[in-house]
Amino acid sequence: MPPFPPTPRPQSAVARVRDRVGARSTLGLALLSGAAGCYSIDDVPIIRERCAPDRVGVVAEVFDGDTVQIDDAATGDKVRLLGVDAPEVQHNSTDVDECYGPEASNALSNLVLGQTVRIEFDKICVDTTGERLLGYLYVPPSGDTAEEGVFVNRELIVNGYARFYEEFSAIRLADDLLDAESAASAANVGLWEACL
Repeated sequence: MPPFPPTPRPQSAVARVRDRVGARSTLGLALLSGAAGCYSIDDVPIIRERCAPDRVGVVAEVFDGDTVQIDDAATGDKVRLLGVDAPEVQHNSTDVDECYGPEASNALSNLVLGQTVRIEFDKICVDTTGERLLGYLYVPPSGDTAEEGVFVNRELIVNGYARFYEEFSAIRLADDLLDAESAASAANVGLWEACL
């Protein structure tokens, strides 16, 4: 037997969020069941404005117009831009480029690739597959991560590289992203001119 136990592999942010939410759910169910049926799940206030604290990382790769890799491919996490629905480009899950897909991917690359970004979370941290974090990306001015900087999700939508993803209509910044989509549509920019 080796003198020291093997060092555990660092856990991804997706796994940490999944573990934290799972532990809280188990505790909540145990407390409810211990109350001998006096309370229903509707009586338990589970209201969180954000599911996790903000993170800072460097964008190592851009997969398409709404998904990036943070830090490095070995230990980083994929982040899907919350509330953003960009046209697809050719990669593992799709065989063809959709209208304005390459332009959306290039726009996101120009905004964030190699940049230090702040990832801000909402009520939902992980997508339905459990493989990608969901967040708002900010590119801080002059590299200062304390300032807000460019709100990347909104920037893509207002310039017509993406649409608001209606599946996320209950997110905190939905109105801001919907306003951006209305402005892009009214100005007939980007995919609004080329594809619709």
